[in-house]
Amino acid sequence: MKKMFLVMLLLSFFSTIAQAKEDNGQTLKDSLAVIDEIMN
Repeated sequence: MKKMFLVMLLLSFFSTIAQAKEDNGQTLKDSLAVIDEIMN
């Protein structure tokens, strides 16, 4: 339950960065890498 909340928090955080930088591809890769780390 706590992990799901963290993932949602990270996704909103990274999407905010993506909008600010307009560098969606790299930011998405970074966020997926972080989420992958959390899940393992």
